[in-house]
Amino acid sequence: MSFGSKLKEYRLINKMSQDDLAKKLNTTKQVISRYENDLRSPKLSIAVKFSSRLGIPLDILVDDSKQLNTNIFLSSHEQELINAYRNQPDMQKAIDRLLGISD
Repeated sequence: MSFGSKLKEYRLINKMSQDDLAKKLNTTKQVISRYENDLRSPKLSIAVKFSSRLGIPLDILVDDSKQLNTNIFLSSHEQELINAYRNQPDMQKAIDRLLGISD
């Protein structure tokens, strides 16, 4: 699976448009389109930046023999929820009780 295919898969998992992904990666919709259609390959420095911003290990993103593991892949909404949970200790107890996992 190519870099472009993985980029597109990430975008679709997160229900993002090419424009949304471009904004997240600080680039343009046209660049995203070229990557997704394998018309362009990123420089290593760009792949590193994308890997960091998307939370995808670099080797998974650039190695064509490896695929994204969508079973453990979190959408941006799920990531936001986890970050909110971690950053609001007062709410953690209430959420834990709601989920039936309180101490």
